[in-house]
Amino acid sequence: MLELMVVVVIMGVLATMAIPKAGKTVENTRVDQAAAELHSIWGAQRRYRMQHQDFAPNLKTLVDGGYVQKVLLEKKEPFRFALQATRSGGLRMTSTRTGAGWSGELVLDEMGELKGSVRNGGGDEVKP
Repeated sequence: MLELMVVVVIMGVLATMAIPKAGKTVENTRVDQAAAELHSIWGAQRRYRMQHQDFAPNLKTLVDGGYVQKVLLEKKEPFRFALQATRSGGLRMTSTRTGAGWSGELVLDEMGELKGSVRNGGGDEVKP
């Protein structure tokens, strides 16, 4: 019985050490998925621009034109996606982290450069 209790205690200690790493690993996967979806929007914008000589003004335009899936427009968690025109005539595509525990934003410009990160309350940071 004593041996069983020692094993349970050791497993508990190992589990408490592994849980934070597991949470960061899950968040890393979510960030990578959001980055992939931003690149998908970027590709759609490039196709739209080739046909219309201008960027699409918003995500709904890309969805209505069949350039991206409607799920990106309706998605609210774990990331919400948006498009914004810049003053210089460029484009800024964002995915903002929503939900509990993590916050931050990923930004992709018209040249395909990805910046940003998400953080949790404990100070852990995840970058794509």
